[in-house]
Amino acid sequence: MRASLALTMVIIGNGRLIRFTSGEFCIEGGAVCVEGKSVKDFGADAELRQKYPEADYIDARGGLIMPGLIDAHSRARYCMLHHREIPSFKPEESSRLADGLLRRMDEKTNHDELISTALHHARRCIKSGITTVFEHHVSPSDPCGSLITLAGVYRECGIRACLDYEVSSRFGTRHAMAAVKESVEFIEYCEELNIDTVKPMIGLGNSLYLSNEQLEDCIRSANGRAGFHIQAGGSVEEVSFSIRKFGARPLQRLDRLGIIGSRSIVSGCVYADSDEWELLLSRGGFAALTPNLAMLMGGAYKSAALGAVMSERACI
Repeated sequence: MRASLALTMVIIGNGRLIRFTSGEFCIEGGAVCVEGKSVKDFGADAELRQKYPEADYIDARGGLIMPGLIDAHSRARYCMLHHREIPSFKPEESSRLADGLLRRMDEKTNHDELISTALHHARRCIKSGITTVFEHHVSPSDPCGSLITLAGVYRECGIRACLDYEVSSRFGTRHAMAAVKESVEFIEYCEELNIDTVKPMIGLGNSLYLSNEQLEDCIRSANGRAGFHIQAGGSVEEVSFSIRKFGARPLQRLDRLGIIGSRSIVSGCVYADSDEWELLLSRGGFAALTPNLAMLMGGAYKSAALGAVMSERACI
């Protein structure tokens, strides 16, 4: 298998080919032809083998053949929840109580546990067909070097990763400053590494409550070398707060500061309105859709946002 994949052209066939372009969704007895790092062609198994007789052949034995999926808002640390007994929360209290629970876990998470958690997450990704993650990370106890640790795990597991550390006011000004420092060091690490499979972003978690000065510091830190992973407008209260304090809705405020662009991905913006979605799409940004967000969006905006869900060209 390893020797076959090293060749310039490979056909993976005799499987159920899943395609996400127009036309038939599933091709029974399908195949895909890969040349180098690119998909060259796909279709019926027999047709591709006849068309490219020089290609090596890998038999999928009736399994699924599909593109690698992308997790546009990954949180490896949540894997810790699968190993512990977690109480049930009322929906209106889940965010507040879950944040407190996660923070207590984070404060007790050491370096070895971070590696273990990331390995468990990577294993779950591989089993689910996810080959690229946009990891939104936070470790209140000690941010120093955590992104480099995560990058090492994902590289070892063969997963492409775009990583950020959450810059947030939730844990105080000192932690926000440490988060920016961690982000800058990771940007420099990626520049030195200079490979295609690991890239940096600036994480703007709970960005609504960051001051303009803090956001401008993030922009200076990115300096065109990284995009932004944004959370804003997750509740009606947040939208009202933004309008009262800044005279603009959450995404509109971020756009005024120059943060919304082709290397921006937003998540948790459940209460963004149609003007904000139009703004995001016009700037070439992307949305990580959640089920409740998809239900709230209607008509053309739902279709447009689905078309804008994370693709490789955003950051990696």
